[in-house]
Order: sequence, then structure tokens, then C-alpha cells
Amino acid sequence: MANTIFLDSNLHDINILDLPEEVALNIFSYLSATELSCSTAKVCTLWREYSGAFHLWRCLDHIVDGTRSKPQEVSVFQTASAFRKLTLKDNTNLGCLLPLLFCNCTSIQELGISGEDIDPQVLADIAKHYKESIQTLTLEGMELDNNWYTAIADLAKSLKSLTLKADCCVWAMGLLSVECTSLTTLRLTSCLQTEDHRRQMQGVKRMLLLLPNGLQVLQLGAHISPNMDIMQAIGEKRRLQHLTLEDCCNIFDTDLLNLLSLSKLECLQLWRAHQLTTTGLLNFIYNSRFMYLKQLDLFDCPNLNDEVLQEISIRCNKLETLDISSCHLLTDSGVASVFQFCSQLHTLRMSHLPQLTGQGYLRSLHELLPFLIYLDAYNCCNIPCDLLSSLENNKLIVMFGRRNVRHRARFN
Repeated sequence: MANTIFLDSNLHDINILDLPEEVALNIFSYLSATELSCSTAKVCTLWREYSGAFHLWRCLDHIVDGTRSKPQEVSVFQTASAFRKLTLKDNTNLGCLLPLLFCNCTSIQELGISGEDIDPQVLADIAKHYKESIQTLTLEGMELDNNWYTAIADLAKSLKSLTLKADCCVWAMGLLSVECTSLTTLRLTSCLQTEDHRRQMQGVKRMLLLLPNGLQVLQLGAHISPNMDIMQAIGEKRRLQHLTLEDCCNIFDTDLLNLLSLSKLECLQLWRAHQLTTTGLLNFIYNSRFMYLKQLDLFDCPNLNDEVLQEISIRCNKLETLDISSCHLLTDSGVASVFQFCSQLHTLRMSHLPQLTGQGYLRSLHELLPFLIYLDAYNCCNIPCDLLSSLENNKLIVMFGRRNVRHRARFN
């Protein structure tokens, strides 16, 4: 018997406003801050109430960068009850937006400020209202002075992550470190090399010594070249899990041994380690006990040779990401050991290695490295492009090419 559908003629027409509140809020959770405030909030009183729901806004990111009109930005700040991450890049309308922020928004988890024109008073005012909720602070592109440091200090006790990508007197950060009792992530990048490099390094050392032992992520970027004292201070942070040193030109073999105490490392990045010898690298690898290491980046380490890479492959065989780009001593023998022992790799960067031919191991890539999804072999001039192109499939991205031409493998 065919199914029969009976309709109650007394039922009123279905209306979107009749949706249960939890269903409507779930739909609204897919909208951006601008869509919530400038569109849905203006439909009706009920939707305006939904559009300002705290649990929606605490998951939203918003950037003030001058791309929206002033009325649009005002509408966002009038509606927002919280922000997961608020980034201020444009100074034009902050004078009228900040009072709205303080009036309506009750919580900001992450705050980013960038641009040399923004007044440090902006951070000071925000810190007064949200010093209990802001856990992540990023400052980028300005010249940090005492006014900025004072404003940062107001947030310091609640901060868990601090990122400074600015022209700053890093030596002054030592005083701030005393206040950062909950900090677990620190990223420092100076845009310009300070004239007083020795004083800068003393400041970084003092800052590291004063920071809590709970530090888990440390990144020292451009123009901050760690020396012996800084390496010793890093070695005392036994809970470090991620360590990135982008300028290792002043690190010597004995300095590297300080990192042997960091047994919990999951990620180690040492860029431009020009002073490390082959013997020093071998000694470091022989004595290492990095049971949890999953990411190793040795970009532009000129004395890393096949013997060192073979030891890395055997002792760090749980690696998921490896970067050996611009290590010009490497040949097929060393790279083949990576393919043989590091079967868990999903990212391998081996660009600018002129001695590689790829013979043997590359043809067996899919069997030896079954989880690999990204291979960068750009400017490996002796590896045939046809061989690299043949590796492409729907799971693997291959970057290759020569001189000024870069190719990306096409995949379905």
C-alpha cells in the first residue's frame, strides 16, 4: 500500500523564526563578525539577540585593517560581546571603536597590534579592561619603547603567549620577564640589528633566566643570534617542547651541547648554523635523547654531511617533518638513509642540494615513505624533472624546478 501523508490544515506556515534557539545559533556560528553585525542583527529583534550571543563571539576572529567602512566597524563593535582574537592594524577609527569595545565586549582571548602608527596608549587602555582575559599578545611592526613595555606589564601576569616582531630594545625585556609568571610561549624577532649587539644578547639572556621554568615554546628570530650564555639559559628550560633559533651563526659545538638537557623537545629548528662542525654535529646526535622529536629543521647547515644525516635517520626515526635544504655536502647516500629509516615522514624539504640524483630511493618513495604528503626538491639540478613529476599523485605535492622556474606537481 502506498504511503499516505496527512497534512493538518490548522498548521501555520513554517517560518525560519520558529527554529529552536539552539538550531538558529548553530547556523549563526558559521557567519563572520561582519555578517553577524551588519546583516543578521538587523533582521529583527530576535535575530539581533542571537547575533550578540557570547558563545558565538568568543569563537570569532576580527581584524581592523581599514578595508571596511566606518559604519561597518561600528556595527561590529556594537554587536560583539567577545572576541577569540582581535587584531588592530589600522589607527583611523580606533578613537570611536575602543569606547564601544569597552562598553559591549566582555572578553578577548588573543590580541594583536601591528603598525608603527598605533599609539601605545591603545594597548594600555585595552589592558585595563581585559587584563584578566587576554592570554595571547602579539606586537608587530612598531618601535617598542618604555610606554609599550609599561602597557605589556599590565597584561603580563595573565599572558601565556607573547610575540614581539618589532624594533625593540630587547635588553629591557628582562624587567618584564619577572611579571610573566604564566608564560609558556615566547617569540622574539627584532626587525633591525641593534647597534649594541652585546647589550641585546645580555638582555635576552636575562629575560630567559627570569622567565618561569614552564616555558614550552621559544622562538628567537632574525637578528637575535644566540651565543654561549643564551644557549646555557635555554638549556635550563627543561620543559621546552618547541625550540626555533633562526640565526645560529654564533653557536659553536660546545654551545650546542646545552640542548641535550631538553629531553621533551618535539620540534627543533636550527637555521644557518655555520659554525657547527661535522664532529660537533655527530657528537650532539650521538648523545641526544630526543624521544619525542617529530620535527627537525637544519636549514643551511653547511657542515651537515652524509654521516651526520645517517645518524639522524637512525636515532630520530619518528620524525614527521625534516628540512635539510641548502646543506650542500649531502649526497644520495645520506638522503637514502632518510628514506630507509624515517618511514613516518609527511614533509621532507631537501631543496638546493646540487649533488642529489635521486637514483634508487626516489623511485621507491611511495613504498618507503607511505605517509609523505609534501616533497620540496626545488633546485636539485641533477634530479630529472621527469622523475620528480612521476611521483605526483592525489596524496603527494612535489615542488621542483631549476634557476628561476618553480614547478608544482599537479594532482587531482
